[in-house]
Amino acid sequence: MESNLPGLKLILYHIFDGNYQEALDRLSSYESEAIDSQFLFVPKAQLYAQIYGLIGNQQLEKEYYESARRILEAKVREQMEDARFHSSLGIVYAGLDRKKEAIREGKLGVQLLPISKDAWRGLYREKDLAQIYVMVGEFDAAIEKIEHLLSIPGEMSIPLLQLDPAWDPLRNHPRFKKLIEQGK
Repeated sequence: MESNLPGLKLILYHIFDGNYQEALDRLSSYESEAIDSQFLFVPKAQLYAQIYGLIGNQQLEKEYYESARRILEAKVREQMEDARFHSSLGIVYAGLDRKKEAIREGKLGVQLLPISKDAWRGLYREKDLAQIYVMVGEFDAAIEKIEHLLSIPGEMSIPLLQLDPAWDPLRNHPRFKKLIEQGK
């Protein structure tokens, strides 16, 4: 499986910078239909949905989440044991306001590939579950996941939390504010 994470990182750079149009332009020139690596599987449609959500275009956001849902549900049917598909499907369900299904899929992703089984790839499942919790308004559960991820070696960091707009709904939460302040 060839990693195409560098392409995702460039798109994320533009998202973190708030340059959503450039992120959309980069994504549209991206040849693959998904970011597919050992760590994650994210359909382009899911990224489009997330960017359009940041821009505030709810119609395109929902259309792209629906497209991503169809792709991911098919992937889950084909490879039920692949935690990446469940995690991404959980994020997509959260984007479609399907809270119960979102949490179920996110938890299943963590259960299929826990940190205790794979210390590196399991981190991605935990981060995805934290993102799902944020998207469905379960802020305390999200912060618990974030605190855990910050307490172990991995990519989660205070600067990343400050840059990534996925965590914006937490910005005014007292526990999140305290977490950010303690990490400075």
